[in-house]
Amino acid sequence: MKLIKSTILLGCLIVMGANAKPNDKSVANTEIKCHVELVGGGDIIHFAKVPETKLAVIKQVLEGQKISTTLSKKKRVIYKVNECVGLHETFVTTAAKSKDILTAR
Repeated sequence: MKLIKSTILLGCLIVMGANAKPNDKSVANTEIKCHVELVGGGDIIHFAKVPETKLAVIKQVLEGQKISTTLSKKKRVIYKVNECVGLHETFVTTAAKSKDILTAR
């Protein structure tokens, strides 16, 4: 009797394991930082996690998005994306480097 119960339990575990969806994210996210201009004036460093498949068109993806900033209680709209780099990389332009140094993490 114990053998039958053990066999049934083992069979159930195998079936449940076969039906379980793996916790696999097929598209990895990349952390980036972008020097952006906001509608109404001002520029900030915006941090984001984006799928690697969107990195090539990230400027178009971000433009027009509403984001929270420390400059305002309301969300602000991104007018223009000047430059994006990996989170731990260095910006190329002087304006972006200056803003990045002053940005809290």
